[in-house]
Amino acid sequence: LHSFVNHLKDMDREIQEKQTKIEYVRTCANYLLSKTVDARDLTINMNELTKFCQQLRELTKRINK
Repeated sequence: LHSFVNHLKDMDREIQEKQTKIEYVRTCANYLLSKTVDARDLTINMNELTKFCQQLRELTKRINK
């Protein structure tokens, strides 16, 4: 029973970490959107977008581990 409880605690910690990462991705996406919307004529800063997509891919890989 003790090891089962520890296993549940580990799972809970892992879920918390993934939720934190997901929240971070959401925050980044919202930040990027706000920058894009603020830009004149809704021009997307391609450098920022490329960097963001790269970070998103890396985060997705980490979340899937």
